[in-house]
Amino acid sequence: VANSTGVSYPTINPSSLVCINIAYPKAKKEQQKIADFLDWKTGQIDALIKLTSKAISLIIEYRTALITAGITGKIDVRNIKLGAIA
Repeated sequence: VANSTGVSYPTINPSSLVCINIAYPKAKKEQQKIADFLDWKTGQIDALIKLTSKAISLIIEYRTALITAGITGKIDVRNIKLGAIA
């Protein structure tokens, strides 16, 4: 960002880009450890996303079933007190 130019669409000049210092471990073993750690963490994130997506789908399915049951009269909703949640 510090080396970018422009306001609405900031860009980096290619000649400035080649002068940017990037820190990285020179030892291949250390690079592999970092890559393995990132693979492990992104795997955890992917699993959480999958679990959350499944939970959302189930909640939507339950809500649809509850609305259908209320509309068709399979459950009696006439005397339900909603209180503060409505």
